[in-house]
Amino acid sequence: MKVIICDDEKQDAEVTKELLRNYRGITDITICTPEETVFDIEEDFFQYDIAILDIEYHKEMNGIDVGHLINQKHPACQIIYLTKVTDYASDVYETEHVYFVTKQNQRKTIYRAVDKALGVISSNEKYKYLEIRSRNKKTMLSQKSIMYIERVERKTYVHSETGVLETYQSLSEYMRRLSEDFVRCYGSFLVNLNWVVNLGREKLLLKDGTEIPVGRTYRDKLVRAYMKFISRRV
Repeated sequence: MKVIICDDEKQDAEVTKELLRNYRGITDITICTPEETVFDIEEDFFQYDIAILDIEYHKEMNGIDVGHLINQKHPACQIIYLTKVTDYASDVYETEHVYFVTKQNQRKTIYRAVDKALGVISSNEKYKYLEIRSRNKKTMLSQKSIMYIERVERKTYVHSETGVLETYQSLSEYMRRLSEDFVRCYGSFLVNLNWVVNLGREKLLLKDGTEIPVGRTYRDKLVRAYMKFISRRV
């Protein structure tokens, strides 16, 4: 497990590195300045499982800016924010992250934060791909890329970023193999909550503009699942 600590205060970064040395399968810890981190991201040298980002730098950028870049280019990397001040506490929610740690309390909370990041990584690995049997051919599809799955009569259509796959596998069969981010929102629809941008009473709006119906039978369970989904990212 590879960890990057992005902090312009080298002494603070060394304290964090020492706390995590040899912790739970962490094999590599790298300390970088914000400039070095951004360079690695933009030049595709960035290959880390967990990023621990100080928020306040003595530069124009801040750790949240770096977090945005990581979200965009390396969404599988789990972000932990680490800071001396709480002025930016509300701003971190503009990015996907697993924990917010203050430097004053990091000896108590950094392990909890890393454990949560490792848990997300483990879950993502388990549910990384979905096997689709379509036209006598098997396709391994990234679950993150799947927007929704629709059942029409005896056929099932898997809608993803790369197109649509047609199969005879049932929705129930898929539910057993999908991560908890997938929820039934209507009798003939499964939706990936990662793609939802608006949850209305009668329909969902996805990032690509697709609207999906919400059935009254499924609405309460859908709302609970969506709130749980949001809380996992806080």
